[in-house]
Amino acid sequence: MNIEEEIIKNQSILVLIAKSEYPSKHMEIVGLLDKNFKKIGYVYLKKSYKTLKKKLTKNKVNFNKFLFIGLNKPTKEQLKAEYYSYITSPADFGGINIALSDLVYRGCKSFLFDSLSNMIAHVKRDKLLKFINTIIIKTKVANANVIFLALSENIDSNLFNDLNMVFDKIIVTPTDNK
Repeated sequence: MNIEEEIIKNQSILVLIAKSEYPSKHMEIVGLLDKNFKKIGYVYLKKSYKTLKKKLTKNKVNFNKFLFIGLNKPTKEQLKAEYYSYITSPADFGGINIALSDLVYRGCKSFLFDSLSNMIAHVKRDKLLKFINTIIIKTKVANANVIFLALSENIDSNLFNDLNMVFDKIIVTPTDNK
């Protein structure tokens, strides 16, 4: 399966990644978004902004294409230089939804949620599924796509079945430990 083709073809994708493969697969997907889209909304729920920026720059990703929604309070210099929207927690669905609407208005045609696993740890399943469905509908109306990343170890079979009904495509990445 070609992940790039799936990203271009589908509007809503969940990518399940083994913990050992997460850093490399994450960067592969970020690189594909960089290659195929002019503006990308990036919702990050775990890394510090500084670490994320360093990692993307190190991997030769065009950082200027990304508009961020994250958990770190932005500095004044950061707000002057680039778009950044602060949210209070992975469960701040209202804040994420408002910031995502702003990114749609700013012309983003692709959105990356890193990582669904952090949301799973903070909210009840029914609220999470409702939020995901809302985000998918919002991006489809905007003729954009959305990709959620998650650790495959955090998705049990019941949740997988529920998510399978919501996403256009679920990609389970192979591991090198075969």
